Amino acid sequence: MQVGVIGLGAMGGGMAANLAQAGLLRAVWNRSRDKAEALAAEYSMTVAADPAELAAVCEVVITCVSRDADVEAVIEAMQPQLAVGKTIIDTSTVSVQTAQGLAARLAEIGVDFIDAPVSGGAEGARSGQLVVMAGGEEAVLARVRPALAAISKSVTLMGPVGSGQAAKAVNQIMAAGINQAVTEALAFGEASGLDMDKVIDVIGGGLPATGFSTTADRRWCATVTSQGLNWPCITRIWVFADRCSTSMEWPCQWWK
Repeated sequence: MQVGVIGLGAMGGGMAANLAQAGLLRAVWNRSRDKAEALAAEYSMTVAADPAELAAVCEVVITCVSRDADVEAVIEAMQPQLAVGKTIIDTSTVSVQTAQGLAARLAEIGVDFIDAPVSGGAEGARSGQLVVMAGGEEAVLARVRPALAAISKSVTLMGPVGSGQAAKAVNQIMAAGINQAVTEALAFGEASGLDMDKVIDVIGGGLPATGFSTTADRRWCATVTSQGLNWPCITRIWVFADRCSTSMEWPCQWWK
């Protein structure tokens, strides 16, 4: 199996390295060429001049980019070299509608599509321990599973195309709720004049089931005390959750 990766950021770079170590990586492309060249210097692979060149030499293409528009753009750029039998696996976090629209467009030219957003963060990408939430046909997923196995510790088929993105939205909304609760709790402690090092030690020791390490909590505390509740990461997650709710017409939009 010849695999290509488009998007070599914090997540895509780790995925590409693990695919290379598994002997599956054929080519890479990144908007900033220096990242692609750095990876190529470490592993033997082609640095494609553009997405179409990558698509021409790969059976499976994994995309890992930032936004819906970016996914649409790279797939459009690949289209001249896409043909029957090729498969696109999109690991980006995008809307269900974007995933379904891309799948329908690619199906017209005989190209399969799997939406496969991941969780596990950059460390999971580097260590090959991501969790993949896949949407698509079971037979297609079975065919490309070796590529996903190289970058993850588990791959679960959630349902038809779009189901992976819906599952990722659940993950993001849950994370948003936890993030906001912990951030507000730490801000309350700071506003109450407590010694936050002691607070973290006490809570971290008494409630191990929360899943927050004292190291992580200290980082959160530092962020809260320096930025208050206007934490940019929290804002981005809640905007994402709101977009998911609006686009999927969910009846409950409890964060508004």
